[in-house]
Amino acid sequence: SEEEALQCIIELFQSKLTCDFISIILKEGTYLQPKVTIGSSESFTEHFPIHINSCFPDLLQGSFMNRWMPEQTFCQLDFLLKKENIPSWFTVLVKEKGEVYGICVIGFKEDVPLYEEMRSTFDDFGKDVAVAIHVARQKEIQKEKMVGIEWSNQSLSVHSSVESVVKNIVERAGKGANAKVACVYFYSEAENSFVYQPPTYGEYDLPEKIFLRNKYRLKDHFPYLESAGGC
Repeated sequence: SEEEALQCIIELFQSKLTCDFISIILKEGTYLQPKVTIGSSESFTEHFPIHINSCFPDLLQGSFMNRWMPEQTFCQLDFLLKKENIPSWFTVLVKEKGEVYGICVIGFKEDVPLYEEMRSTFDDFGKDVAVAIHVARQKEIQKEKMVGIEWSNQSLSVHSSVESVVKNIVERAGKGANAKVACVYFYSEAENSFVYQPPTYGEYDLPEKIFLRNKYRLKDHFPYLESAGGC
């Protein structure tokens, strides 16, 4: 899994570099969330997720050392690391093929000098972390596809009844989308209408037929088609 791959990476990195703290913190929308951490208290991760805007902007631009921050500058990440007694820290940008996944934070409990010459070495480490994330996520996508194929083979058998197939489809759709209701309509060319096909996932008062009446755009009959937040 992605988390297992990252855990192996930071353990290997810590064995090569004597540091007191290391954490891979990934972007989740507009927030930062630690995925794996070594050397922190439980309270450190409890303060997350934190908003990207609450941190120093340069954190997601490239490798960064906390001594580069101007005095009197507030950074939520710096604040939390100081609470962990980490006075010296730097970050490595986790980026691959233009996509920024997040940062890797390496910290020390003693005030140690961090040299500019170290940047290229740690940039390479950040690329390795990004590649590991990319590979792990691709494997997860492939795994989900295989699960989907297996489900299709089990649920859409030619020997299954229409009701059984529809039941499996609406249950998978409803649970997968965390929806209250999911149902299926078949198009009847003879009646020029959509005909409701039971069963339904959830409870809802559904029309048995939806007549097209010369309106052939699906949006005219299902206004929330491919749109979020509708019902």
